[in-house]
Amino acid sequence: MEKNKYTALGVFIMWGVFGFLVSCNDYTGVEINETLDVIPELSVIDGAHNSTVIVNKGDSRNSFFTLELSNIDFNNVITNGENEGWCIAWDKPINSNNGVYEEMPLLSTFGDKTFKPINYFLNIRSKMRTENPSMTYREEQVVIWMLRDFPEFDLEKLSIEELPGRLRSGDQPLFDIEIVQDVYNTVKEGVNTFEYTSEFTQVYAVVVENATEDQTVFTVAGGTMFAFGDDSEGSFECNTAIEITRWGWVFEYVLDGGPQKHDYLVGAGDETCSPYDSGGEKAGALTVTDNNDILTLNISNDGLPYLFNDPHFWVGCNRTDINDLAGQPPAHFPYPENFDETANFTDETFEIDISSYGCTGSIYISAHVGNN
Repeated sequence: MEKNKYTALGVFIMWGVFGFLVSCNDYTGVEINETLDVIPELSVIDGAHNSTVIVNKGDSRNSFFTLELSNIDFNNVITNGENEGWCIAWDKPINSNNGVYEEMPLLSTFGDKTFKPINYFLNIRSKMRTENPSMTYREEQVVIWMLRDFPEFDLEKLSIEELPGRLRSGDQPLFDIEIVQDVYNTVKEGVNTFEYTSEFTQVYAVVVENATEDQTVFTVAGGTMFAFGDDSEGSFECNTAIEITRWGWVFEYVLDGGPQKHDYLVGAGDETCSPYDSGGEKAGALTVTDNNDILTLNISNDGLPYLFNDPHFWVGCNRTDINDLAGQPPAHFPYPENFDETANFTDETFEIDISSYGCTGSIYISAHVGNN
């Protein structure tokens, strides 16, 4: 990683926008102070000096924004492809209608004290979603604003009219205040136990840097990976019978037909039907076998320089049974159970008892894992 440093003035004065401007907050009566109490020093990520970022609104489950990243050279922090995006300056504008931003340096927050509460939240986010099944991007975005605390986002001081437009309907908030407070309290109570280590830090914020006076956004380090299989027939986006609005695959495994090996791909979100032709990069492998009603799935980096975390599997007797998830993200895939989601690994084997499924001939699998 390079040693170039940017002070907070360079990091947080961001995102010049023209055309369709929307703000994280529709309220424009607050002027943000141009100085911060704490000035973090963030490093430019090696290979991510001149990134291109396309910004769109996120969906109700995954994140406040969707960021499509490109022009990033190989590195062990961030990859090309579709990634989640979040807003820090809630009262500043950004073009989230397919806005294109070029020559954007991406900066790592790993080790930064100012971002420690947010990074701790990102690392326990899956657990918080499990404990709060109705939690969406709205609650998560409010928690992020409260944790950043600059500009201040205090629910007790803000009126409904001052809330961001995507978080209110008429005089009612569109987020669960009780969930927000519970998650916020959990983070504040546990953040002092969080340490930046390669073994236990799954993810952390990656800030998109510019030199203008508008929105501050960040994405998340690492990449999301799906096991590739069945080409367009298995693709979430390319098979119209699959009701999941993100990239990924659900592939067929012939029972008693293993072992069957699939590439885990990162950076394949921009073209899911032919990922190898347009940005999809292998970061590991999934090997599937079965024996006596036990499905065995091995995740390995296959000799590549990646760490994995937060694995999730879905299985079903028919490909379209995955629609029963109602579009929920991989964090809601049912397997594995009781796995330590805070640990990174390079090779791990999981077993799923499929005897109760009653599948004949084949079973269908969707396999997700995070990577650093």
